[in-house]
Amino acid sequence: MERAVDIRPETLASNLKTTFVSYGSSRGDSSLGRYKRATTNFYNVAHCSTDATVKYGNEIIFNGTAENFKWVHTKLKELEKKLTSLRCLKYDQSCSNHITAITLQEKPIRSVLLKNIFNLSRAFSTSLFWLCSGHNGGGRQIVRQTILHNAKPNLSVSPFGKSVRELSMTGKYSLCNISKQTTISFPQEMLSGLLVEFRNPDGFRIPSALTSLMFFYRALIYKALDLSLTGVAEVESLVNWEENKRLTKKITEDYSLSEAEEKKVIKQSHDLLDFLTPQLKLFGDEAMGILRQLADKPISKRSESLKTIESQLTKRFNKKMSKNETKVVNMIVNQEIKKKTALEYKKKVASLFGVTIRMVEYMLKNIERKANVNIVFDNQIETYRITNGG
Repeated sequence: MERAVDIRPETLASNLKTTFVSYGSSRGDSSLGRYKRATTNFYNVAHCSTDATVKYGNEIIFNGTAENFKWVHTKLKELEKKLTSLRCLKYDQSCSNHITAITLQEKPIRSVLLKNIFNLSRAFSTSLFWLCSGHNGGGRQIVRQTILHNAKPNLSVSPFGKSVRELSMTGKYSLCNISKQTTISFPQEMLSGLLVEFRNPDGFRIPSALTSLMFFYRALIYKALDLSLTGVAEVESLVNWEENKRLTKKITEDYSLSEAEEKKVIKQSHDLLDFLTPQLKLFGDEAMGILRQLADKPISKRSESLKTIESQLTKRFNKKMSKNETKVVNMIVNQEIKKKTALEYKKKVASLFGVTIRMVEYMLKNIERKANVNIVFDNQIETYRITNGG
């Protein structure tokens, strides 16, 4: 995440309880290894670095994670809250959010996967720029003015008949940056793990939207994996390719769309979400609900305060637990009750609260829904425990 906060990068790192890594070191292979080994801290930041293209030069490397939506969202909220206290600008044209997919292990992977990821980013480029747009300077401008320089959609570059090495020559400044991907001969060309960076999201500071986009891009990669079973998908088979190219150029070169064009892009964005629905469902319901709202009205089309936009997007998920539900959570976390069976456990809780067993079951279901967790009875430890939900 690039953030326009007027303090030295070393000072920012200290405030975020993490380390500072110089620009040169942050771009090398040693930095990638450091990132993979990074431990989770309060703000889930691996390290801070500097980037001369960003106002005040601050770059924050948020940890990659396989945790659920609520966990990631909570960490991003705390991070943005801290940045606000450090007088971070609400928005700046020089800032973007880069979303990178990295495998922790360098396993051999068929190159068709990378080619499908590359082609999906091309086929749906209009919708990707729309969903990830965050310019809020007023007027009809959708994306930051440097978008074409920093996130080229590569509309004229096809992966057919090209090696991964040749495709990587499209360079760092692409919507789908694969320039750091390494390959091996196995005996044919194979990927050594996966390293893909999506550079098109603007630098907006809305935690729920950014969390949703993290899961969105993960779903896109899973879709590319499914498509790889039958080879490299052609862009013409996925979308109205000529219209996608025209609308992408309109967004990235004119920075705006006509009212009729916006309606087309809104529909295309919903079509893309329909296309990715099976993969998005693997991560729960929160991301899809927010992505649908962004398809109708991305951050670039919202003029309210950051806090208000965050509230708008998460309204349907902001369900607070009752006092009794909170007490039940504490009981489970602290393992205050031990019983041989789930029924005996619920009977005990019911007697403590003066309610029926059915009411206890209702509270457990409510906690699961509101906190996006699973609550299961463990016969070995003779109590309930909480596990990750969607």
